Amino acid sequence: MKDTTRPALTPPLLARPDRLSSRVAPPGNPPSQQNKEQLRRQQRDPGHLRAKPVVGVTVDVKVDGDLGGKQVIKVSEKDYGKEKYNHRGGVLLLLVLIEYFVKPATGKQWFDYWVEERVNWYVSLGIKRENLKLRPHDKEELAHYARECSDINYLFPMGWAELEGIANRGDFDLVQHASASGKGLSYYDEENKEHIVPYIIEPSAGVDRTFLALLCDAYDEDEAEGEKRVLLHLHPDLAPIKAAVLPLSRKEPLASFAKEIYADLRPQFMVQYDDAQSIGRRYRRQDEIGTPFCVTVDFESLEDKQVTIRERDSLNQIRVPIDSLKVTLQAKLGGEDLFVLPPGGKIWKE
Repeated sequence: MKDTTRPALTPPLLARPDRLSSRVAPPGNPPSQQNKEQLRRQQRDPGHLRAKPVVGVTVDVKVDGDLGGKQVIKVSEKDYGKEKYNHRGGVLLLLVLIEYFVKPATGKQWFDYWVEERVNWYVSLGIKRENLKLRPHDKEELAHYARECSDINYLFPMGWAELEGIANRGDFDLVQHASASGKGLSYYDEENKEHIVPYIIEPSAGVDRTFLALLCDAYDEDEAEGEKRVLLHLHPDLAPIKAAVLPLSRKEPLASFAKEIYADLRPQFMVQYDDAQSIGRRYRRQDEIGTPFCVTVDFESLEDKQVTIRERDSLNQIRVPIDSLKVTLQAKLGGEDLFVLPPGGKIWKE
């Protein structure tokens, strides 16, 4: 729904290439010419940066208090150089940029908040805290627009590399846009009865490298039932398959009964049905792709209308009524302890 309380900027301001970035082309050059800059990771050769990709978020701001917007963009690897970043593994990179607009007096407070919040976000999704470290930029390293900046680095198998950068950009972007366009980008602070230009706090994260870091920390090998087991400790929110339905046999009527359970779960969860090979091999396949739970349907299920839920990491199992299966899976995927049982449920293996 369109926000009618916030007037949109006029189309010409967003359409003019020479008004789309704080890195505008030097006088005498075509507006579309890319601006040369010395890249921090390519000191000997200049690189080319495009117009600021989140300019639409930056200039379309009429704030009343603290406000944020985010954008997912694709960036060509040639813009950044791939000398030390070939672990990204592709020509196009995905970046997520957040533009958070704050009152100047609270810029430092919000910068510290976002640094802590972003580290905690990575940890909450399964990245080990010991594999993360903050690297504040010193004054000589700071970009021309930044008042403060910190990188979140991750210990990849090939060494430490940046996952994300968080910058306090101050009012640089809005002042530059206002100067070039003639359009004021200040707002009236009712509390202090003054016009102010907001500061921008900008977390900028790489989606591709975040995905790689999550896979690196999720990968594990252990032993289960006397066999070597490869598994991914993926957070349930990130696991592509939330649960797998595994009938103990392909024989009827068990197969049809299991398929009914699978069909009932599909509208609510991303689930897989697997009836090939032994139950142990099927468990291993699901462990390898990070499926948090396996639902085993056995011949006893035909009589007691219950199924077994097996947890990937602990290998513990519970037995629950089929009528409670969806609610139980939803709760476990949300972080509830496996041994919190629904009515009629019981511990099957621990």
